[in-house]
Amino acid sequence: MRHIALALAALSVAAPPAAAAPGDLDPSFSSDGRVTTLSASETFVARALAVQGDGRIVVAGYSCDTGTCGPTGDSSFRLTRYTPDGGLDTDFGAGGTVTTTVGAGRSQAFDVVLEPDGSLVAAGVASADGADPGSFALVRYRSTGALDETFGSGGKVVTPIGAGFDAISDLVVQPGGGLIAVGQAEQSGGGARFALARYGPSGALDPGFGSGGSVLAGNGPYAFGAAGAVLPDGGIVAVGASGASSGVEDHRFTAVRTGTQGAAEPASTVSIGSSYSFANAASALADGRVLAAGVATDAAGRPGMALVRLSAAGGLDPGWDGDGVALARLGESAVAADLVLTPDARAVAAGHVQDVDRLSFLVARFAPDGSLDRGFGAGGFAVTSFAGATVARATAIARQPDGRLLAGGLVCAGGSGAQCSGATARLALARYLGDPAPAPPAPAPPAPAAAPPFVGLPTVLRARHGRVLVRVRCLQSRRCRGILSLRRLRSRGRTVLLASRRVSIRARGSKTVSLRLRRGLGRARRIRTRLSFRGRDASGRLRMVTRNAQLRQ
Repeated sequence: MRHIALALAALSVAAPPAAAAPGDLDPSFSSDGRVTTLSASETFVARALAVQGDGRIVVAGYSCDTGTCGPTGDSSFRLTRYTPDGGLDTDFGAGGTVTTTVGAGRSQAFDVVLEPDGSLVAAGVASADGADPGSFALVRYRSTGALDETFGSGGKVVTPIGAGFDAISDLVVQPGGGLIAVGQAEQSGGGARFALARYGPSGALDPGFGSGGSVLAGNGPYAFGAAGAVLPDGGIVAVGASGASSGVEDHRFTAVRTGTQGAAEPASTVSIGSSYSFANAASALADGRVLAAGVATDAAGRPGMALVRLSAAGGLDPGWDGDGVALARLGESAVAADLVLTPDARAVAAGHVQDVDRLSFLVARFAPDGSLDRGFGAGGFAVTSFAGATVARATAIARQPDGRLLAGGLVCAGGSGAQCSGATARLALARYLGDPAPAPPAPAPPAPAAAPPFVGLPTVLRARHGRVLVRVRCLQSRRCRGILSLRRLRSRGRTVLLASRRVSIRARGSKTVSLRLRRGLGRARRIRTRLSFRGRDASGRLRMVTRNAQLRQ
């Protein structure tokens, strides 16, 4: 693990690149690469992104009447869709936005996934009634933003998992259409555990997964699952933290793996950082290893953006930055909230960086070995602030098919801290350039045109009285003129000339040519020979046509 620390001031004085480069804001997105709703009257805490196949962008989160939408008070799921250039998509919901009250009181979406048929499923927490502190909650929308009435009850599902507060942090689409929800469930005796649940296409829990559709796992009195991913064998890995209490100082990075039917392996708590650590995002690699992103502290106790790679057995993978942990710190602190992988095995993490009393979007790219990718942004980092905002925190990142990177999160003016304390949170997006698309391969040179037919030669000849008769056909539309030769084949590719004669054959016709042998053939009854006709074809090109023939005498 290399502890990489940079000062924001050093980044801010760096000369701008002469040309657009990976990590630069994309000027084709809302003119300067950024979209904010700071001027809107309503709260919008953006937590997740989904990019549709047509390039439209769905942002999911939650809204409330006032403030920052804390753990108490009324709130609603909220989805907003943008066009590929950053404008509101008015074909979605009401003017581009859908707001959905789920259950009673609190309802907040923390993730959204795009299904193969174009539907959207948002997941988070909602209270089934006034006595419910929170349960797993999902809402399914059609591509237009309308609720899908075939899912759950009128498009909504609220499922208690534990004995108290339960919430979904991440939603994963399994091959075959199942939805795996990853989060936490509170226990009757206090504390919490990792919670996973699998839902079928109708929104019902799958009884074939775990115990009645859910699985509880994790170490310590307190544990939470922040993210999940599908492993190559169809199993699930969930990452988050566990510890003695809910206080962040007690958190330690933890991962849990389950089989395809929910059988959980013992949780793996990994000791990284000098004090606390936790994961916020995960991606499964094709070989069964897992890359997770979150936070860990350096030797001085300062939090940094941490990317951890686990082996297929669950331990730290030393092939990633030397010990399985890449820790990058910027400013006073840095946090990774989400993670995406590129096709060439680089990792891009998004979160925020704090410098004095200001928070900014932070996007960092790591090479396949875990080192910072210096070809991205300024020394591997892209830091983005928004005009009028004191807090800008990226909570999600997505990679578009063209390689550009989209980060989404929340901003506020006049507030402080990651939750916009003292102000109202609103939505923010930023789009960054990725690596330029590789140049298309040069077209292969055209195959040479097949030579037009010229002459036809026989494969069997007969010798009599020192002569050989050869029937030659002219296959072109002009007279065939050239020299007809007959050679005897010897060992090791040697030939001996037996006869030759200049001939002329009418177009599309044939002619029997008598060749006088220059040499005797001996007593052999069958002799291997080669006929050749050398002349110019109808296009004027010099041609040689050969044919091996058996000569009988």
